[in-house]
Amino acid sequence: KILSSTKFSLRDIRAHCYPKAHIRYILYDHRRGLEAQISFPQLSQLRKKSPSERRTWWEESRRLEEGILLCFLTLNGTQSSILLFTVSGRCTEPRKDFSLSSEDYQSTIAAKLAALN
Repeated sequence: KILSSTKFSLRDIRAHCYPKAHIRYILYDHRRGLEAQISFPQLSQLRKKSPSERRTWWEESRRLEEGILLCFLTLNGTQSSILLFTVSGRCTEPRKDFSLSSEDYQSTIAAKLAALN
């Protein structure tokens, strides 16, 4: 019903799907709080590019910028779970472990659980 409402428009909403995403690591920093490293398969159009080309692409892209809302959906048979995160860190440096551009087949970002304020 909400999608057919005249006051609700999807024109300004961009959604990207990152299948096979997984929580790689959870850490706690007393300054930043609880964070998760979320990894997902590198975008197919970037797999055969060099690390510096991948870095350039991610830096020019608005995808996964800090503050972007992420919906992490898991399915297990008929059970589903949803976690909401916000991107808290986006490293594009190819020489760093667990960045968006360091690996041919995997990208990683940092995210915090979304909280109601």
